[in-house]
Amino acid sequence: MQVKLQLEDETLELVLTAHSYQNGRLAIRATEDSGEAYGTITVNLPNEEIGPDEIFVKTYDANSHWVPALLQSLPDVFKDTGKVVPCGHAYAEVWKLLKPIA
Repeated sequence: MQVKLQLEDETLELVLTAHSYQNGRLAIRATEDSGEAYGTITVNLPNEEIGPDEIFVKTYDANSHWVPALLQSLPDVFKDTGKVVPCGHAYAEVWKLLKPIA
């Protein structure tokens, strides 16, 4: 899935792809058009409960400047549930996936 994110100081053109963590939960990765890895949107928290079609999203550290923009750019794909769960030194947001990432 191609996405164009307009940030304050740059425009990112990324490709989102779906993968699976070892426990079967959904992992979503972003790569640049060149194929170079840009970042992973999701985090795997195997000891935390999660609802159907929900993902744990890393909106902190290196992801803080671009992942939140996905909500505005892809409102038909991602929806913030308002829930957060502890994730090490920070909190992961829980988003609902409204349609599959191809």
